Amino acid sequence: MVKNEDVIEAFAQGKREGKTKHLFIEGNVLYSYGYHFPIAIRLWEVDTYKYIINSDRYSMTTSRHQNALIRAIGGKKNIIKEVPTDRMENYKKFTEVKEVMVEALDNN
Repeated sequence: MVKNEDVIEAFAQGKREGKTKHLFIEGNVLYSYGYHFPIAIRLWEVDTYKYIINSDRYSMTTSRHQNALIRAIGGKKNIIKEVPTDRMENYKKFTEVKEVMVEALDNN
């Protein structure tokens, strides 16, 4: 039986799919309890991954998922941005950190 921690670890390692009853990976996005709550978006940077993390809190279980993810990715140093749920959709199209940086410059 696959555990939540297994899916979180798989996401941190770059896997593009995996799921449990309440947590799943689709491409570069990790979701908790459904498409309405993306926990993180994974972005490529040179030879590693960086992450955009959902800053909202949804439930105690989702908070546990979020905390487990932060541990699995090596801590907050690998988070490039924290955004609320309603803004996560804006970043799903990106696959590389440099795309997010260019977008930020374009919006200034």
